[in-house]
Amino acid sequence: MPVYHYDTILVRALRAEWDFALERLPLETRGRLKPPLFEIRDEMRPWGMWQGGLKRVISLKRSLFIRHPWYAVRDVFRHEMAHQIKEELHPEMQEADHGPCFRQMCHLLGARPEASGDFPLLDQLVYADGDLSDTAAQAEGAHGEEARLTVRLRKLLSLSGSPNPHEAEAALLKARELAAKYALDLEEARKGDTTSDDGERHYTVSIGECHARLSLEEAALANLLQDFFGVMAIREYVPDLETGKPSHILTLSGTRRNLQLATYVHDCIQTAFRRAQYDLPPLMLARTLGNKRALMDFRLGLLEGFRAKLREQNQRPEMRALVLADKTRLKEYLAWRFPHLRTHHSSRQQIDRELRAAGNTAGRGLDIRPALQKANGGRKRLHE
Repeated sequence: MPVYHYDTILVRALRAEWDFALERLPLETRGRLKPPLFEIRDEMRPWGMWQGGLKRVISLKRSLFIRHPWYAVRDVFRHEMAHQIKEELHPEMQEADHGPCFRQMCHLLGARPEASGDFPLLDQLVYADGDLSDTAAQAEGAHGEEARLTVRLRKLLSLSGSPNPHEAEAALLKARELAAKYALDLEEARKGDTTSDDGERHYTVSIGECHARLSLEEAALANLLQDFFGVMAIREYVPDLETGKPSHILTLSGTRRNLQLATYVHDCIQTAFRRAQYDLPPLMLARTLGNKRALMDFRLGLLEGFRAKLREQNQRPEMRALVLADKTRLKEYLAWRFPHLRTHHSSRQQIDRELRAAGNTAGRGLDIRPALQKANGGRKRLHE
């Protein structure tokens, strides 16, 4: 693909992001702000930069688009847009670059004040392997006990590599119990101290692939993650960086710990979708090949089976703490991050009951195995 054509797609996508972020501002403010120029640069030290005055340019580093997902691009972009708003709408404010007025603009835009300089990008922050650096930890309010918990969860799940499915299931149960106990302990600490910042910040990341529309099995998987792993799932528009057209992607919101665990389970189930299909008897396998409706029935059955398995593991009250303890704070975060959120409901009547039952059996036998994330700590990018 020619470079100039790719840059055109990126600039159009950034303009769309600018217009979308503008909708978060008060109505009387929007008309006073004019769109700047957008620039993709090869040679830049920071990930992004706002140049005001006569230039009026928001510049982003090219490698940001190549090596990181769109939600990390958006995070940096809104940070730079906050600089633009602060300079052009509040020129009388004489303060440091990241002073109180700038942070207020970040809050209005749903941006992180730390999304610049040497601080980690959003994907690096959420999926960091082990503890964050001291600088990043201070910037993000990282909780030391949470970082240690993540390491313990990773080590515990690595024990589930046993070929014995009962041992693998027990390892998953113990991991969820550990996370639930931490959620309860943290909630008790909050009740005892209402003034301190406990560091349990929330973030939004995207998972899976871009699609023109979200499929029924993807919606069912999102609901499973919401119900059992302490996150909220939302379908969000993102640009397809190959075609420039808008598409959908699944986003998860929650704490670092819950996002890591939910992302790991999502990846395991996506792998199980492919593996379990080819474990079907030959005649049933033939019905799923090239038949999207039949394949969907099988996958929905698999999710129903896995959901039943998780319900059986979730009988003890302390297990529900993983989902319930942080529910209020998560709702408050979602109201800030997605102020115009809308919900949709749909139904599907005809199903292949035999394939649904086969999928249910496969789901009940599903094992969640070794690590919380990929060995290299990375996530698949939108445009790879």
